[in-house]
Amino acid sequence: MKVKCIGVLLGLTALLLFQAQAHAAYFTINPIGEVDVAGVSTIDFDVMYTVEASDPTDYFAWDLDFAFDSSELSFVSASNLANGAVSQPDTNTLNLLYLDPTGSTSLIVGSNLFATFTFDVVTPSQFFDGLPDFIMLASTTGDKGMGALPNYNQLRFGEVAGADVGVVPIPGAIWLLGSGFAVLAAVQRRRNS
Repeated sequence: MKVKCIGVLLGLTALLLFQAQAHAAYFTINPIGEVDVAGVSTIDFDVMYTVEASDPTDYFAWDLDFAFDSSELSFVSASNLANGAVSQPDTNTLNLLYLDPTGSTSLIVGSNLFATFTFDVVTPSQFFDGLPDFIMLASTTGDKGMGALPNYNQLRFGEVAGADVGVVPIPGAIWLLGSGFAVLAAVQRRRNS
């Protein structure tokens, strides 16, 4: 019985020692929440990649997909790319692809500006719908994600949401107050004449 328990403990210890290291690197998109675009014709979304001290900092590839609401935004350009190129496979998706089998792109430990996506605001009169208008799609299948050196690990990420763009609606109370003032002005004008 003791030999069996010791064998189980040794097996669990070996499993813990030789398991793949989990990484805590993550993506964020700025801005987030609701962004009022009244009087604004373009908006930039910054994709940030944060590398923790225990994470790899050299990458040989990435294949990341982004989606946007084409009824509210129209893609203009991508800038500040860590590396790679952006393509637009259809009207509401973007793909950021990078592959360098002979070299790598190094990122610093901490927050890295990964890419900036610029969009024209298509319908600035639309109110907030509660849905993000720019997101990074989850990289859970196929070759999607990032390839990290030195062990050529494939890193996968969940969905990351950006902001919901729209305009702040004028509350009904303001319309009611304005119409009340108009009535008072009409009554005052009638009394004076």
